[in-house]
Amino acid sequence: MGTYGTFVEPTQYWLQILLEACSKDCSESLRGIGVDPVEETLGPLEQVLAQSQEKSEVSLLFGAAGETSGEQTVFCLKRGVRLRLRKVMEKHPSEYARVVVDMHLAYLENMSAIGGLHPDFKQNERKVKKSAGIDECLIEQRPVHIYTFEDILKMHNASGCEVLIIDAEGSDCAILRSMIQSCERGFFSWPQVIRFETRGSLYCSNGDGVCEEEEDVLFKLQQHHYLLVELWGDATLVHQPALSACHRLAAWADAYFMLRCYVCSRDLRPSSASFTTECGQGSVQWRGTLRDQGTLRWCVGWCCSTCLTA
Repeated sequence: MGTYGTFVEPTQYWLQILLEACSKDCSESLRGIGVDPVEETLGPLEQVLAQSQEKSEVSLLFGAAGETSGEQTVFCLKRGVRLRLRKVMEKHPSEYARVVVDMHLAYLENMSAIGGLHPDFKQNERKVKKSAGIDECLIEQRPVHIYTFEDILKMHNASGCEVLIIDAEGSDCAILRSMIQSCERGFFSWPQVIRFETRGSLYCSNGDGVCEEEEDVLFKLQQHHYLLVELWGDATLVHQPALSACHRLAAWADAYFMLRCYVCSRDLRPSSASFTTECGQGSVQWRGTLRDQGTLRWCVGWCCSTCLTA
């Protein structure tokens, strides 16, 4: 299951890796649910599925995922703007300006956000306006229906999902809270693998690059036996009970997500019995040693518990 239909076109290497965690073999169809609140994004994905030579049982849902059901507003790029400006820019004498405009319009197409503007929208909008020589507002507000995790799975008569991929431009934590609530009540099985965007510095204002909302969600997931195996711009977590019960999933996690301390080069495999205690709680050990956290602004990598305080 993926928001914004991310798994439908697995052109990026990390998406292919995540799909390998699914239990299906080569002879089986991919079964998945994609959720997207913008028609211009959903339409091309439907065409991809229609033209695909591979067997698939994929449902694309027009709407957005969130913590509570109801109507909301999606802030997005105006309908048809990118195509219209491409035609306008064909006559522009500067090839550089044409590239800049199209590049930032592509960013804006991927910055649709629920309930408010994406933090980077205005900056990219200004660059488009300056390079294209226009003074038109490129923002559009549209009504969209919000579905909870439970709503989406019940709609598809599903008992759960193996891989949950979230890229919801600031709504990731709300979706995860919805998932946690549903699984806590025993309505659905816990996803075996979760990946969500962790760009906390964009959405929080405490100045230290750590988003309290994201940190709280990480702690809650770890309380429900999830192992944090990757944390950069996105977080990847594997459900420890599923990993222990499935040799295939354990081999997959060890192959792609073995951790190495950037200080002492100690290796830590997700299948290791000591992973839970050695990996640390929340994002603490992913921000470098305590000494480096005091002097370096950006994360330098994961460190083991021994090196954390050394």
